Amino acid sequence: MKKYLYLVLFLFTALFASDSQQSFWETYTAALRGDSESQFLVGTIYERGVIVEQDMRKAAFWYEKAAQQGLIDAEFNIGIMYAAGRGVKEDETKAILWLKRAADQGDEEAHKLLLGILDEKLKNSDSPIAILNTADTPDLINCAEITPVTLYTKEDSRVCEKKNECKVYKRKTVLTSTKKCGEFYKISGTVSKNGWKEFNEEGWINEKSIDHQR
Repeated sequence: MKKYLYLVLFLFTALFASDSQQSFWETYTAALRGDSESQFLVGTIYERGVIVEQDMRKAAFWYEKAAQQGLIDAEFNIGIMYAAGRGVKEDETKAILWLKRAADQGDEEAHKLLLGILDEKLKNSDSPIAILNTADTPDLINCAEITPVTLYTKEDSRVCEKKNECKVYKRKTVLTSTKKCGEFYKISGTVSKNGWKEFNEEGWINEKSIDHQR
């Protein structure tokens, strides 16, 4: 984790050394009320095991709470925890998503780690399927159910499936969707001359790959 975070924790501990437990619960209460800085600090305290017993699961929980509010340091930390499987089940997709969010806010360290993860995937891939680019990454945080829609794709559109892999559809394809996350539609089915067929994979398509919809 970032070095200056330890400084924040050190100052917090030193400042409230005379009544650390009370100060922790005040911060914890503020975290419960939705204050992102307090959520991040509670996560840091649980991760380091200062004042309270170390608990990586609780650390990850509070980091993610703060990250969902756009706190860049929390985005970085929860990204690392998903990448390493610390406090949460290892999930490379979520690690990429959170590190990308931090990188998009100008975090250079997150940008380097993100590139490292993608480079490693390229080295270990022996498949002709294209590796997921960060531009193809669905924002799984801001999702909503939508009125069922029919999507008519452009040629060479990219449909990204589970395990961060994308396939290029050479021909125009008709898809359906009932959920959208940011710029991405989650594919619920495909339409052909034989009718509608459920899409069994976890497929996503960027709205930029859509020619038109109805």
